[in-house]
Amino acid sequence: MTLRPAPHSARRAGRCGGQAAAEYTVVLALVTLVLVVAATEPAAIDQLVAAVKSFFKAFSFALSMPAQHAV
Repeated sequence: MTLRPAPHSARRAGRCGGQAAAEYTVVLALVTLVLVVAATEPAAIDQLVAAVKSFFKAFSFALSMPAQHAV
């Protein structure tokens, strides 16, 4: 006897991923807003932009690497 997941579980997993992305976006927007409004010098926002660029560059490099399969 095999157990099958409920047909709606795949849709629920997709919604959870979408919710996490939305929450991440909101938190990132709030942190950026606080940095822009509260910072007396523009260096804080410049550091944030540089960090995001650096992360995205490393992330896109990792995605471009070919997948290695075990033989």
